[in-house]
Amino acid sequence: MCSNDIISNILGISDKNLVFTGDGIEKIRGIEFKVLNAVLTYVPKACSKCGCVNE
Repeated sequence: MCSNDIISNILGISDKNLVFTGDGIEKIRGIEFKVLNAVLTYVPKACSKCGCVNE
């Protein structure tokens, strides 16, 4: 697996609170996809896009 910084750069993600934890191949409806797993390391109070409050 590539490092967290390399994956973030390739995908254009600058959020340091997103940590990639693993990868793998999953078959969905007969098609194989490369899947990246990630964890958000904080719990936001509300969505910055829609304002939905996280209770």
